[in-house]
Amino acid sequence: MTHQEAAAALLAALTVWQAFFETAHLQAGQTIFIPGGAGGVGHLAIQLAKWKGAKVMSTTSTRNMDFVHHLGADVVIDYTKQSFVERVKGVDIVLDPIGGEVLRQAFQVMKSGGIIVSLPGHAGVQAIGDPLAPQYDVTFVFTPVHRSGEQLAAMAPLFDTGQLHVHIDAVFPPQEVAQAHKLSEGGHVRGKLVLAVE
Repeated sequence: MTHQEAAAALLAALTVWQAFFETAHLQAGQTIFIPGGAGGVGHLAIQLAKWKGAKVMSTTSTRNMDFVHHLGADVVIDYTKQSFVERVKGVDIVLDPIGGEVLRQAFQVMKSGGIIVSLPGHAGVQAIGDPLAPQYDVTFVFTPVHRSGEQLAAMAPLFDTGQLHVHIDAVFPPQEVAQAHKLSEGGHVRGKLVLAVE
């Protein structure tokens, strides 16, 4: 990996690893729904879920349909044309990197006894998830990421062999950090953005 790839991968890859294997205990053969499959967390989540042997369902915009299919998603829904609630059913695990209305609707596609793992970065997810979880007989977990050299070491061979790769959408110099933030906040980045500090 280049230094830029390593920088782009670390936090997102750890976030996914911990959500899948510490919190949700993802197993081969399970069905997982990952909204925002082209995003920084989503594109790594699809790859790790497929590596584990899960069936992956995801959403993305029209321009990223081929990208998300190429990552390995079994079912990809263009959210600009169709609600995922119409096509996604019987899900064991939802990895929610988006929050808001996407999180509310995710409860409707779950199996009884399933788990929704919501990630930090979106306000109000606990206010949405905590009351809905018992109504749908699922577990709702809001989990922050923590440092783990052991988990990074476990993922290193996956990056080395190409089973896991990080996509960098754009690289910015430090003086263009405002432009990078603006692009990130637009919610349509494919993979990750990197600030290159020389």
